Amino acid sequence: MNKEFLHMQKLAGIITESEYAAKIEELEVRGKIGKSYPAPTQKPEREISDEWKRYGFLDKGWEFVDLSIPNVKVGDNIVNWNADFGTLKKIKDNKYYVRFDIDYDDEPLTKFTPEKFEDFFLVDK
Repeated sequence: MNKEFLHMQKLAGIITESEYAAKIEELEVRGKIGKSYPAPTQKPEREISDEWKRYGFLDKGWEFVDLSIPNVKVGDNIVNWNADFGTLKKIKDNKYYVRFDIDYDDEPLTKFTPEKFEDFFLVDK
């Protein structure tokens, strides 16, 4: 018995929706099928911060950082979740180094993992 077989039984009216759900859950618990997750290429819907909405960044040509493309390079202007502007200064060892406009020149660059950089930044395009 597999998920497709159960789905066909449900469509044919052989089993009810609740029976279908119970059998799918039983298969998942027994490890016969995996739970449904988005495909790896399918990104979850991104959250938009209040500041990004307030200042209309997405309407003005700013884009979500997407490292799978990638759509960001050294020297690009970026803005974080809190509307702090900066510049991507360096990419090294899978880390993203940012100089925020409010930083002093002698301060060290701020370092981000790819996940944080992608989740919390927009890039000016």
